[in-house]
Amino acid sequence: MRPHPTARMVIAFAATCAAFALGTAPAAAHACDQPWCYSATPYLWLPNMNGEVSYRLTTLPGTNGTIVCAPSCTVDVAMEPSAYLQNLKFVGMLTAEATNGHWGLSIDCINFNFSGGSSDIVSARGAHGPLRIPEDFESTTSVVGTIVTMAISHPIVDHATLYGEALAGFRETALSAQTQWDAGASSGSLASGGSISKEVEPTDLIAGLKGHWHVNHRLFVPYYVDVGAGTRSSTWQGIIGVGYGENASVELVYRNLAYTSASKQYTSSSDAFTNTKFEGPALGYTFRF
Repeated sequence: MRPHPTARMVIAFAATCAAFALGTAPAAAHACDQPWCYSATPYLWLPNMNGEVSYRLTTLPGTNGTIVCAPSCTVDVAMEPSAYLQNLKFVGMLTAEATNGHWGLSIDCINFNFSGGSSDIVSARGAHGPLRIPEDFESTTSVVGTIVTMAISHPIVDHATLYGEALAGFRETALSAQTQWDAGASSGSLASGGSISKEVEPTDLIAGLKGHWHVNHRLFVPYYVDVGAGTRSSTWQGIIGVGYGENASVELVYRNLAYTSASKQYTSSSDAFTNTKFEGPALGYTFRF
């Protein structure tokens, strides 16, 4: 169940200690008169998660023993929306930014653990066709993940009340899922109880816009949007909210992060997190130095 981040994710996560960042900071961030300026934003995000997982496996637990698949079996699972605190067991998040003149380098790191959320096994297919699934199958799906977004940015709008930067970079993700089920005494192609698991590590190039609109010298509206795509996947993220402060500020935002894999392929296999979405409120505090 533990994801295995790639080398770039390890480097990116380590860079947070050096205060590189992804920001939604107010005007104070681009008014810096030093060669290098930095900001860091630890924050709490309470997302709801739902989506679909497609497993590709060489064996499955069957009613009459192990089902050997040649070349593979597929199991599609729909994850129901998970309550903010009921299934969110762990989350760690940090956003930070380093700017030099008009250029910025940013990183956003998220580490989370959704445990035992309700799910439905939509379909299962073996080497010789569909596998029968009892109607009373009850399943849960747990997801552990690390998401790192890195980008460079440059201002494109710089007015007294409105500030915006264009950004380009990448989002690297490591997700690990495990689905468990218990059908009681029911019979079917799948065993009455069992579990399956998988890991994926999609990488998506992204481009977007971030900035803020100032209501007055302390109250502002931060915004962020990006879209991106990889070889067999796509992603987008949107953030909007309200902030208050100058040299340091508090921000309350609503954040939506989504993944889509129309071909159900993030890698050379057909494993995928399809149409998976994380959305919910986030509260952060930005330090600038």
